Amino acid sequence: MRTLVRKVMGGAFSYSTQALDTDLRDGLRISAQTALKHRLLIVGLFLGNLGAALFEGGTIGILALAVSILVEQQVPSELVSRFGWAGQLLASWLYELGAASIFLILVGLAVSAQILKSLMSYVGKCFAITLQFRVSQEIQDRATDHIMKYGYQEITRHSSGA
Repeated sequence: MRTLVRKVMGGAFSYSTQALDTDLRDGLRISAQTALKHRLLIVGLFLGNLGAALFEGGTIGILALAVSILVEQQVPSELVSRFGWAGQLLASWLYELGAASIFLILVGLAVSAQILKSLMSYVGKCFAITLQFRVSQEIQDRATDHIMKYGYQEITRHSSGA
C-alpha cells in the first residue's frame, strides 16, 4: 500500500511540475521531502487551521441563531424545540430566561468561539513557521554540503559572488 501511495504521489508530482525547469523541480522535491519528514508538524498545521475554520463557522451559526431569537421574540417552548437536543438539556433555563437574555448568552458564546478560533489560528501559524524553518534549514544544509564538496581547483575557477 505504501509503495502504491508513493508511486501515485511521485507521478502526481512529476505531472504537476513538468513545465518547470530542473532547478525549480529539485527545489520543490527537496522541500516536499523535508516537509514529509515532519509529518507531525503538517498534522498540527492542518488540525490548527481546521479548528479555526470550525470555530469561525460556528460563530456565524451562533450569531444567526441569536439574531433570529431576538427578532422573532419566541416563547420558551418554541426555543426548546429550536435548540433540538440541547434545548431539552437546557429546558429549565430556557423557561426562566427571556429572548434578550438568551441573545446575550449566545453573543457571549460567539465571542468565546472567536477567541478559540484565534487560538487555533495561532497554533496553526506556529506549526507553519516551524515547518518553514525546518525546510529552509534542510535546503541550506544541502547547499552548504554541496559547496563544501568542491575541490580547490573548482572553487578558484568561479569568481566570488557568481
